[in-house]
Amino acid sequence: FKNTGNKTLDIILGEKIYLCKKYNIEFEDNINISKLKFIQNIDICAIFANALDNAIEACMNIDNEIEKRIEVKATYINGFAIIKFINTKVNDIKFIDNRIQTSKDDNKIHGIGLASIKYIVSKYDGEAIANYSDNEFILKIMIPIRS
Repeated sequence: FKNTGNKTLDIILGEKIYLCKKYNIEFEDNINISKLKFIQNIDICAIFANALDNAIEACMNIDNEIEKRIEVKATYINGFAIIKFINTKVNDIKFIDNRIQTSKDDNKIHGIGLASIKYIVSKYDGEAIANYSDNEFILKIMIPIRS
């Protein structure tokens, strides 16, 4: 069980950690959201749930050639909240109209997680940036801290 100070987020993390254990995905976290009280609860939960769903799905596509790993960090630097999601992957990243495309068959109801995260982060004057290599995907979120 996690204790982030946000009970709903704790439940989401508990569910995602359970899935990681079930699918042999190493999960590492260091989450401090104590200064994010200005962000609506539903937005915090949507960011974490969407990012972790994407990370878990990417790891489940790995056929044991590389370690399945997810790392989540939330910290503060120079007045900004920095939230990072890092996961191993083997799938190719494809773009259409500057948007990462889902690897799922039905792209009408899938593939909106990252766009949703970017929209939520922009509501708080923040930025979400995705970087990737052949074997790793990194989502970095920066949100200015409001008092």
